[in-house]
Amino acid sequence: MNQRKEPADLEQEIKFFLGDESALRRRLEDLGAHPYQPRSHEINIRFDTADGDLTRARKVLRVREAGAVILTYKEPDPNPSPRAASAVRRLMETEITVDDLGKTVHLLHALGFRPIARYEKFREVFRWQSVLVMIDQLPFGDFCELEGPDLADLRRAAGQLGLEVRKALRVSYMGIFMLLKKKCHLAFPDATFRNFSGWDARKTVDALAALPREGRHDPEKH
Repeated sequence: MNQRKEPADLEQEIKFFLGDESALRRRLEDLGAHPYQPRSHEINIRFDTADGDLTRARKVLRVREAGAVILTYKEPDPNPSPRAASAVRRLMETEITVDDLGKTVHLLHALGFRPIARYEKFREVFRWQSVLVMIDQLPFGDFCELEGPDLADLRRAAGQLGLEVRKALRVSYMGIFMLLKKKCHLAFPDATFRNFSGWDARKTVDALAALPREGRHDPEKH
């Protein structure tokens, strides 16, 4: 989610698992954070080549429907900052708004890409100073993403919100889903609320605890 309009923006984000969403909301209210985007439902479809070339290169090709239909391409920052904490994901992101989900999916198919997974989420966004605070409800748990142009601002926002940077996750939502499929032997291909009906979020906590503590990696990209 970009705050700027250049063709390719640097996206810097920190992600956290939320054990208590209400506590985060109270802190946002205490800080005077402003609503930025109302809660909305998203359908995300990830694409790759038949050989998985994008995943191996740590690139993302995604179509998202959340009112508008958005085609997104992400790739690793070609000039990573030595100051960036291992918890911070830095990606170059290009987004365009398209007018039809079905036609966009058809176009990507025609170009040789195939859908590898579909996942749903509900997202609500707040703004505090220069940082966007995303509260995300996924079928397998609640998360918070902080996004902003300055690393120091991201760290400061995390501290003010009671989020410990040392517990941040570099894994993407797709990566978490793939991790759960492996750890919990899930047979269904998509992360929908229907498929995860009755899910115990403690299973997500246990799976995330298995990730390496230092420089937590993304199992979908390695």
